[in-house]
Amino acid sequence: MSSDLYNDIKDKISKARALAITLGDLVGKVSRYVPSEINEESNLVNVIIDPNTYYKYNFLGKIGIFLGAIDIKTLYFVLLRVVGYQRIDASSLLVNDSSIVSSVGSAEDEPGSLITNVSLKCEMLTKVDFLNSSEPDAADITIEPQSP
Repeated sequence: MSSDLYNDIKDKISKARALAITLGDLVGKVSRYVPSEINEESNLVNVIIDPNTYYKYNFLGKIGIFLGAIDIKTLYFVLLRVVGYQRIDASSLLVNDSSIVSSVGSAEDEPGSLITNVSLKCEMLTKVDFLNSSEPDAADITIEPQSP
């Protein structure tokens, strides 16, 4: 990878973050681990939210809420609608066999195992180039992983 490309991407990440912060609270980033996908049947992106942010905002956890993302590549604002969530208890990552895990009635509650990231499945709705004052248009781009 050329250092020019690396530095260009690094600069765009910084600009995307700054733009996101000027538009509102930064609640998460587009997942590094689940591909963003846009095709004729689907235009979904997964957003990862840390547990502190998830518990801070009561609206997180609800279907149908709207979020925004700033695409690192284009610096477009993309309006997202949350269509699903994935939550997991950290203890389930350690043990894969349910017969080993204690039954619900006898197991003690463990708040620490709820301190895990939350994955939001979001539908991309529209995009806007705020830097060039464009009108909203259909979201027809793949949002870069790590986009705020």
